[in-house]
Amino acid sequence: MALTSSDETDLLLPLYSGAHEASRFATFLERLRRRTQAVHAGLIFRQGDVPMHEATEIFAGLDLKAEARRHDLADVFILDRLPYDQLRPGRTYAISEFTDHDPAYKALRKTYAARIGIVDERIVRIVVGDGTSAWLLIASSQECTARDSALLSALAPHIAI
Repeated sequence: MALTSSDETDLLLPLYSGAHEASRFATFLERLRRRTQAVHAGLIFRQGDVPMHEATEIFAGLDLKAEARRHDLADVFILDRLPYDQLRPGRTYAISEFTDHDPAYKALRKTYAARIGIVDERIVRIVVGDGTSAWLLIASSQECTARDSALLSALAPHIAI
């Protein structure tokens, strides 16, 4: 999917200036969240071998970790079995692609998603360099569309910059 001139104005300009905002990337993430009609849009940054549940995450919308704790489901992040480092950079994945082969984790994720109102999630890995990895994700209360996935993939190289 090629980004339109509207995308450049609405998403890329806030992305490029996002590192200088008081709440880093807040405008970009909020606009992405609204654009995809997601309840959560987030950027995860990790340097080195830090466990994913301890990585830096900035987001707009619903605080997924707080909601998981509120529903006594914080283990969903600690037991997270997604192969984050093995995701092909720039390709958008549905979270369900990683849970179908693991019945125990699938059941935990299903309970988590149902309690906080998440129907679908998409994630794309971004290679930043200098030992830093990043992931852009959205979580939605409805099925994500192919257009949503294409948008995340199109944004990945811009986030890498």
